[in-house]
Amino acid sequence: MNTEAIMVGNAAAAIQGAPVTTLDFMYRKTRSNLKKLKQIADE
Repeated sequence: MNTEAIMVGNAAAAIQGAPVTTLDFMYRKTRSNLKKLKQIADE
């Protein structure tokens, strides 16, 4: 499933294994993209 989103800051650091406690997540606010992001969150 293709979404238009990016993780920045601490989220990107967390993926690399850094001990962080917050996530920064930016996404394109379109109807289609929001539907896809909701599907991912519901999994």
